[in-house]
Amino acid sequence: MSRILLLIVIATLCQGLFSMALAMSDEEMTNKIIGEWYAEDENGSTVYLFNKDGSWTENGVYYFKDGPKEVSLEGKWYIEKGYFYHSVVKCNLPAKIKEGKFDKIKIKYVSDNEFFMLLAPGNLAPHFTKK
Repeated sequence: MSRILLLIVIATLCQGLFSMALAMSDEEMTNKIIGEWYAEDENGSTVYLFNKDGSWTENGVYYFKDGPKEVSLEGKWYIEKGYFYHSVVKCNLPAKIKEGKFDKIKIKYVSDNEFFMLLAPGNLAPHFTKK
């Protein structure tokens, strides 16, 4: 029993050290996210453009209960204390996605070619890959 507990403690410490090694400043994450990204999951597939001035656009297809719909969104974004904040300023489907919608999402991982955000414990947002 004590061996199992020791292994759990060691694994937890290693995970923490690995996470710290991947840690980067908000400015570093912001600089990596600026650009064009592709994301796809069971809810749709879209292309995002995150601009240096804090604006973003999204164009693609979302899969709603009543079928797939083309979406076009615009908004504002920024990163603070490891969280990705974004709001919807304009949407072609206001009945489906409310203008003014605001989200705060924990950034899990960012590299030059991909990033992940954690929507809720254990629930990753779509995998973003650089276009």
